[in-house]
Amino acid sequence: MRRRDVIVTATAAGAAALLPAAAGSRGPGPYTERYLGRTIRIDASQGRTRVTVDGRELHLMRMGEGAYLSPLCHYGFDRTPLAAARRAVRRLRGARLLPAPPPRSWPEPVVPTGPVVPGRPHVRKNHLALTAQERRRFVRAVLEAKRSGVYDALVAVHVRANSHDYIHRDHGLRTAHLTPSLLPWHRQFLLYFERALRAIDPAVTLPYWDWTSDRGRDSPLWADDFMGGDGRPGDRQVTSGPFARRNGWRLRVNARPTGHDVEWANGYYTQDDRDFLTRALRPSGALSTARQLEAALALPVYDCPPWNHLSGEEPPYPSFRNHLEGYAKFPWERDWGKLHGSAHVFVGGHMEFLASPNDPVFFLHHCFVDKVWADWQRRNPGVPHYLPLEPAEDVPGLHTPLSPWHTMTPADLLDHTPYYRYDA
Repeated sequence: MRRRDVIVTATAAGAAALLPAAAGSRGPGPYTERYLGRTIRIDASQGRTRVTVDGRELHLMRMGEGAYLSPLCHYGFDRTPLAAARRAVRRLRGARLLPAPPPRSWPEPVVPTGPVVPGRPHVRKNHLALTAQERRRFVRAVLEAKRSGVYDALVAVHVRANSHDYIHRDHGLRTAHLTPSLLPWHRQFLLYFERALRAIDPAVTLPYWDWTSDRGRDSPLWADDFMGGDGRPGDRQVTSGPFARRNGWRLRVNARPTGHDVEWANGYYTQDDRDFLTRALRPSGALSTARQLEAALALPVYDCPPWNHLSGEEPPYPSFRNHLEGYAKFPWERDWGKLHGSAHVFVGGHMEFLASPNDPVFFLHHCFVDKVWADWQRRNPGVPHYLPLEPAEDVPGLHTPLSPWHTMTPADLLDHTPYYRYDA
């Protein structure tokens, strides 16, 4: 049975099985519980399962049997609607639920000209191969990009694109997520960020994080002189390393002086008062494996209709893009949210939500995702490296300029070698 992106539905009898044991004694009628100060209600009495938090309906994406996704947690899949509602409540962290999204006042998007082709392509390395000096120079360049405002402007671009794409996951133009242009859009996004870093220090290039082999919480990635460590218990604030608030790294794009941490529960993302970076590192088992990556790389078709989170879900699984993004899986894979999605979940905190670039590890993660696309292109020289060739409903074609920049098309971004190469 194909999964559907709808408000969670189920028969009244089947819905009873999705509720905790305490609900069983009451049959398939409404189940209510207080959880972290909020009221969760699950009502399966009208032939479908309706989930509310404090009276506001929580629209869940049902990705398959035993796989539910809250709009508040893009890559965290849960086995029941109740578990998804609890995850959403944890993500809200005391927010008000508003009847409508309040106005937004983020920085204007960065709209530079297309990336300038360097005289000689630079090399992007695994972060484990960086020298101590290269690590220091990379961190200094990131801090300077933050000080200048370029970093926050790029975060704002991602927030706007991410919010729009998830709100319009059923109908409406999607450019950066849940769409074939996920990979070229982020390739352009990384090019702009890398260009900003190299304007500060021409010796700097983007490193990547290969989470199929570098999986430990004790990895040099989380060292105090590089990305810093996990968030502390409670508010999950990062307190060590150059990107800790106490060391000067303050979030501006999602910080709003309202006194409330506000997230619109159905996808109308608004604001977040916290001006500090958060992380909640999971056990290494949350990360996808080399076997899962190899299985995705073996898929010979870039993407297929309906060009969204449903693409390539059935044999012969003709969507390398959707398997890499994490919304499709093979029968032998246990969980949804693999590969690209699994790294967001592993890091947690801001990385699990639309403002994920506030965490600099986002760029190392997406640099690896870009490398995976490059590896797939090299392995499949005789097939289209982007589909659809012509614009399809709600998604860019090969020659469609990508918003918000409108300076490059997927066709312009297929060949990365004039700009950079990877070390392996």
